[in-house]
Amino acid sequence: MHVMNVSIYAYYFGEYLGFSKQELELIFDAALVHDLGKLKTPLHVLHKPDQLLPIERQVMNEHVKESYNMTKDYPELEPASMLGGLHHERWDGNGYPFRLKGDEIPWGAQVLAIVDAWDAMVSNRSYRRGMNRDHALKILVDERDSGQFNPALVDKFVAYIETTY
Repeated sequence: MHVMNVSIYAYYFGEYLGFSKQELELIFDAALVHDLGKLKTPLHVLHKPDQLLPIERQVMNEHVKESYNMTKDYPELEPASMLGGLHHERWDGNGYPFRLKGDEIPWGAQVLAIVDAWDAMVSNRSYRRGMNRDHALKILVDERDSGQFNPALVDKFVAYIETTY
């Protein structure tokens, strides 16, 4: 469900931002494959309700590389796979897998990072209920201020959510 939610949020937020039809298709496809590698993540790590131990965090972070490995033999998926693989990069350079910083991160990956975090917060999980909209927006703004996301893009996402939902 998360993958579909992220795909839909990414598409409509991209539309709000004025993405072209081709860019919308790419970001939708990138969202579809962004977490594919989690199929290889052990369930006890994937569904752990508590904070992950450092070794568990390393295992979880491998899903980005696994997603790429699972799609690399399909040339038609390469642009989406490459973009989806960057959704854990951070604006301040402390993300993964490449520690890209600021505008080094493709615009589409910046969008995916925000909508991925948004859906993770507002959706119900097996171990917790989703947050309400206002609480999730506050967290996004806090994360913007701490360097996780492009500040201008977070502001646009907040405006998008406030006018749409």
